[in-house]
Amino acid sequence: MLKVGTSAPHFQLSTISGDTVSLSEQILKNNSVLLIFLRHLG
Repeated sequence: MLKVGTSAPHFQLSTISGDTVSLSEQILKNNSVLLIFLRHLG
């Protein structure tokens, strides 16, 4: 779990609306982030 002030991995995330945001930027703003990883099994 990331805590305020901890460096987050540097990568960009796409939002549902199609915008791009930086994970580290969201963590520094103390915003909650929900990551969903989907795996295609077939």
